[in-house]
Amino acid sequence: MTVFRRVLCLVLLVFCLLLAGQPTFAEESPAQPELLQQQNQQLHQQLRDARREIARLKAEGSAPGWKDVVTGLGFIFGLSGVVMMVNARRR
Repeated sequence: MTVFRRVLCLVLLVFCLLLAGQPTFAEESPAQPELLQQQNQQLHQQLRDARREIARLKAEGSAPGWKDVVTGLGFIFGLSGVVMMVNARRR
């Protein structure tokens, strides 16, 4: 084994030993699962509300309003006016 590999193995061994002494989440707080479950329920509720809002906005935005109808009619009348003007100049 080369010197580099020996040093690397030693560093990894020391690192693993240091991590073995660290407490885990289960050791820190016994109420952790309840807190996570409560946060999970809150996030699901917020997500449900956001989905409903998106669906409502899509439903509102898909139907044409009066402004769209009047704009379309104005566009049609404008094009027909241009066509009539071109035909009048030809005669």
